Amino acid sequence: MFKEEKGLFNRFIENTDWILVGALIFLIFTGILSVYSAVLHYGNPGRFIATQGAAIGIGVAGMIILLSFNYQNFRQFVYPLYVFSILILVCVLFFGATVRGTKGWFNFGYFSFQPVELAKLIFILVLAGFLDMRSKTIKTVA
Repeated sequence: MFKEEKGLFNRFIENTDWILVGALIFLIFTGILSVYSAVLHYGNPGRFIATQGAAIGIGVAGMIILLSFNYQNFRQFVYPLYVFSILILVCVLFFGATVRGTKGWFNFGYFSFQPVELAKLIFILVLAGFLDMRSKTIKTVA
């Protein structure tokens, strides 16, 4: 009669690419080991490991949050996202701060933001939407 809706956790377990998760865990441990070996002779490596651990925690939390979204819902926002990414890249030319000789940062006091990193992620979404809209014509040769 009624189809039971699967919970977020069950969908996550069923839809997860476990080989990719294994590669992620390998890269996390390799990164921690690399940071540790690079700063071992410069004093307290624990501070750098803690910073790396915080970045890993934020990244994994962000991954889990993004996995809960249906990426096909972004299809309708392809053009506004593209315009937004162009706008932030142009705005950084006029309002950006110069860091180490490069004018590519927004400085908000305690928080600095490099808009090109966000533009990279938006580009992936926009390109996926563009290719999805033209999937029938892409499949044909001529």
